[in-house]
Order: sequence, then C-alpha cells, then structure tokens
Amino acid sequence: MKEIKKYKKECFSSFLLGSCSILSNVFAKGETQAAVNQVNKLVNSLYKPIQAAGFLITLYAVGMFILDMRSENSDAIGKRIMQICVGLFLYGLKGLMS
Repeated sequence: MKEIKKYKKECFSSFLLGSCSILSNVFAKGETQAAVNQVNKLVNSLYKPIQAAGFLITLYAVGMFILDMRSENSDAIGKRIMQICVGLFLYGLKGLMS
C-alpha cells in the first residue's frame, strides 16, 4: 500500500495527460478533414520527385542493360538488374505505402 501511495502523483498525472489527448481528438472532428487534405497534398508533393527519379533510373538502367547484354559482361548485367529493381521500387513507392 505504501508503494501505491508513493507513485500516486505520477499515476494521476499520466492519467490526466492520457485523457487530455483522447478528449482533444474527440473535440477536433471538424478540423481533421482539413488537416488530412493538407497532409495528402504534402505527401503528393514529396512523392512526385521520387517517382520521377525512379522513372529516370529505370529508363537509364534498361538502356545500359541492353548495351551490357551485347557485351556479355555478367557483373554489369547484375548491376543493371539491381538498378532496374531500385528504379521500379522508387516509381511504385506511393502505391506500396498506401
């Protein structure tokens, strides 16, 4: 019982902090849609350059892959396959994250 009394203030303060965050989410329902729209705009603006970089990396890697196939350099072919995979991953990152 002494241990409970010893930590009474800490437990009460953590309970108050937890309940305040729950109540603030309940009362903020009207503003959440505007916040979600702003976050979606930010995410879209961040993914556009990443998607463009992925497309360019893939395009470059496919071109170099064709040239490396002609020279039969197996190390370079493996490197280009890895670059193609990275480019496709970056290009499809938005779809994977959502």
